[in-house]
Amino acid sequence: MANKTRTFLKEQNRDFNNILDSMTYTNTSTATSIVGSGANDTAMTIIQPANSFLIDAGVIVTTAVAGSSGNINIKIGTADDGAQIVAATALMSSATAVPVGVVLSHNGQGEGAANMAFVADAALFTATERTLHVRAEASATVTAGVLVPFIIYGNI
Repeated sequence: MANKTRTFLKEQNRDFNNILDSMTYTNTSTATSIVGSGANDTAMTIIQPANSFLIDAGVIVTTAVAGSSGNINIKIGTADDGAQIVAATALMSSATAVPVGVVLSHNGQGEGAANMAFVADAALFTATERTLHVRAEASATVTAGVLVPFIIYGNI
């Protein structure tokens, strides 16, 4: 139904063309605890719809992160534990906390003062629905923290 409405508006009223062509969409995944003892990894996933291209991707800190002094890196791949989309980027860097509300993404920085960068020649477009694998890699014990993976995408 949405595609029929979009097509009708584009054909019947040119004033809607720019608005409809610039629409973006957001998917979030399940809020996931990253609490773990010693060095540990937390695996998360998010679905990227068919015929879409990534504009941004990352994680939202919905419960403040606390733990031993260490690092927490986030990476995103098309395979489990992969980094085909975003290489490991510091959410926390030699610190003991990350406050609630931090967004580490292509447009937002974590405590490590770096944005997530799409890797060279990353396949940001997919013709079929696919699962993106988001991984939080902690180098030391994490006693609190919840992350929500997200993507912002456009459709063709």
